[in-house]
Amino acid sequence: MESLIQQGKVIGIGQGEPRLLLTTLGWERLTKKVAATLQDYHRRFPTRSGMPKVELSSRLKLVTNPSALLQRLLDDGVVIEDGAAIHLPTHRVQLTQAQQAKIDAFLNSLAQNPYAPPSNLIPEPDLLNLLIEQHQIVKVSDDVVFSTSAYNEMVERITSHLKASGKVTVGEVRDMFKTSRKYVLALLEHLDRAKITRRVGDERVLR
Repeated sequence: MESLIQQGKVIGIGQGEPRLLLTTLGWERLTKKVAATLQDYHRRFPTRSGMPKVELSSRLKLVTNPSALLQRLLDDGVVIEDGAAIHLPTHRVQLTQAQQAKIDAFLNSLAQNPYAPPSNLIPEPDLLNLLIEQHQIVKVSDDVVFSTSAYNEMVERITSHLKASGKVTVGEVRDMFKTSRKYVLALLEHLDRAKITRRVGDERVLR
């Protein structure tokens, strides 16, 4: 079998057991199926960066060593990895003029109100997820989304205060950014979930 692999007549994927073995024709058919599956996905969801890896494995019924198979597809340049998503090398996110205008208006609203971002301009999930993937925004709750720059600044100032004082209250954070309790609570609860802070009574401390 190793001789056939070296001759290019068999494709060996993965190491040890279970190892996936395909004929060159079988590999060609699989790569074409992967390309066709992703092409259809890109056509149906042009604003998404790609198909989730788990969905691709499920759609192709990749039950034998899917991680090694995916790595081989990546190594051969059949697909490209983008975080938790997979896309074809030719795929580019496509936005309509209306979608781009919606994104521009949303980002502008975040820039104008960095610590109290309005929730009425939050775009639909696909556009919101695109901005998250592009690291332009951070979603801390269903109706509170900060620009990445504002979020990073707020986290830095809160953690600096905690390092100096040991604790912080909702009121202190509210005054720090001259914002409302709604945004402070959403941010602090997000930081708790991210294990940056920990709630102790009515105060927060660093983890």
